[in-house]
Amino acid sequence: MTSSEENKVFKELVALMDMLTSPPFESNVPDNALFDLQDIEKWPPAMSVYIKNTITDENRSKVIHHLLKAITSPSRTSRIIGAIFFSEVFHHAELLEKSLTMDILRALAEKIHSTDGVEAYFSIKALGNATKGAPREVKILKDIIIDSFLRRLRGRVQLEVFIEILKAVSKYVRLLRRSTLGSIFDQIASCCKDYLNHPHPLIQAGYFELFADLAQNYDKKIRRGFKKYVKEFLPELLVKLHSKDPQLQASAVAALLHSLPHIGYQNAEPEGR
Repeated sequence: MTSSEENKVFKELVALMDMLTSPPFESNVPDNALFDLQDIEKWPPAMSVYIKNTITDENRSKVIHHLLKAITSPSRTSRIIGAIFFSEVFHHAELLEKSLTMDILRALAEKIHSTDGVEAYFSIKALGNATKGAPREVKILKDIIIDSFLRRLRGRVQLEVFIEILKAVSKYVRLLRRSTLGSIFDQIASCCKDYLNHPHPLIQAGYFELFADLAQNYDKKIRRGFKKYVKEFLPELLVKLHSKDPQLQASAVAALLHSLPHIGYQNAEPEGR
């Protein structure tokens, strides 16, 4: 593929995702502003399908190299196009070039802290999806990625970015479990405790769902180690069982059911989630 052909393909991708440059997704949106999650969910997962169906196998590598460079481009549109593509590509193993996977994950991890909500959202989504598409590489970079997730949660974060981080951390917990996560597991549990009383019910629900995953993926041979976290969470869990918010109530029920075996109620644990 010649340089002019690469540029033509990339221009087509830019046109495909042109909506990203339209309000309310302009680059001057302050970091603490919310962007519309409904609009984000409506964005078509078309980029990876486009490349899969229209770019020949011999040229895909060059296009993917181009998209990797796009992640660090000075152009906002290019960076977001790169992030969106890699948020999809881990569902299409045939598009992944294994020799580039570590570089892709490192580049995406740096974007966790982007003040551009859309860029951060899709980079985090990509890293979460990588637990399925590139589990070996994720295990190698787990410390860097999870530490970046937790540090971002402590800053000023848009609601949608916050929730996407919680979803991604849950995916890492399910992949790596307590035995592989080591001390990071305890950092995640402590983070959950810090946000138990967050004023937004969606964030509370996200943390209870994450805690349920922690409880479910803790090594059953060393349950005693998780007992202290259950005792700290239990009063709030019981209160949230009566929440009028259905998602929060459901997440509290799931967290409670997965937590009870850690304090001696062996028959309470449900089958998978």
